[in-house]
Order: sequence, then structure tokens, then C-alpha cells
Amino acid sequence: MENIKTTSLNELAQELKILGVPEGYYSIGVNRDVRICIIFDGVKWVVYYSERGRMEDLKEFSSFADAKIEFLKKVS
Repeated sequence: MENIKTTSLNELAQELKILGVPEGYYSIGVNRDVRICIIFDGVKWVVYYSERGRMEDLKEFSSFADAKIEFLKKVS
């Protein structure tokens, strides 16, 4: 599972580069302030906007595919 997760996140990062989304808009796999974040918390995928240590507009997903769709909507 860990290798699949890492591969999926790496592919997402490459896709964002191709789309021209500035790196300062998002964070993949790590919580960073003032960014749209996508992380796997060990049980589920979570997409949210991080601001001042808070997870705003948090959405949870059981699949990476669904989380990725939400994440791409938010960063686009």
C-alpha cells in the first residue's frame, strides 16, 4: 500500500506541474499552511485548505481517485 500511495502522490505532483499549477498553491502528503492539502491519514484520504493550523473545508474519501478529483477542483 505504501508504494502505491507514494506512486499516486508522485504522479499527482507531475500532473500539477504539467497543468502549470504553482507549487505554492498546494501540498501533497504533508500539511502546509495556506495551501490546499491532500494527505492519507492512515485510514482515509483527506483534502482541505490549511490555514493557521486549521483544516478548513475538510473532505474525506475512501479512495485516492475521489480525493484527487476534489483536490484538482480546489487547485484549479
